[in-house]
Amino acid sequence: MARTEFIALIFLIPIIETYYSRHKLKILAAILMACIFVGANYQYFAEHFPDNRVLELADLSQANSVNLRHHLTDQALRTIQDHPILGDYASYASGEYAHNILSAWVDFGALGFIYAIALLMYPLLRLYVDGFFLKSKSRDFLLACILMSVTVLWMLTSKTFLDMSIAAGLGAYANYKYRKKNVENCPPYLSAPEA
Repeated sequence: MARTEFIALIFLIPIIETYYSRHKLKILAAILMACIFVGANYQYFAEHFPDNRVLELADLSQANSVNLRHHLTDQALRTIQDHPILGDYASYASGEYAHNILSAWVDFGALGFIYAIALLMYPLLRLYVDGFFLKSKSRDFLLACILMSVTVLWMLTSKTFLDMSIAAGLGAYANYKYRKKNVENCPPYLSAPEA
């Protein structure tokens, strides 16, 4: 499994646990304690798993892919500096591109970047504000929340604006909003076909 997906899993566990918990503050405190424990004992983990690619992320100077992505981000920032308004579509060298949301700015300029940010953040913020703390739980909500949260994480750290997680997250969000509005007209999950 790629490190990106592993980090997403670690990122999502607190979200899911907090969502289903009746005592959200206790869960958040337990998660914080676990993070402190892992951080305080990092050296132990590094000694017992010396060739682990995931542990490379704790020392970014040793991670080749992280160093390459940093270099590509620097290139993207130079392109943005040279072409801030309209961008410079397809200006990357073959196979090189910023592995973050800056790729939208490089290709589509400032307006494209603002649009990409709005496209991601509006649904995510609406999900957290409208449904995260409701007593009634919804699988549609949780799927949309998970996909949008991971998509934003990936856009900040490792994926381009072309990643299919954006479409999956927005589709899950649209499905959640539709089902919430038209709940009486929606068929139940995995229902038997009507005779």
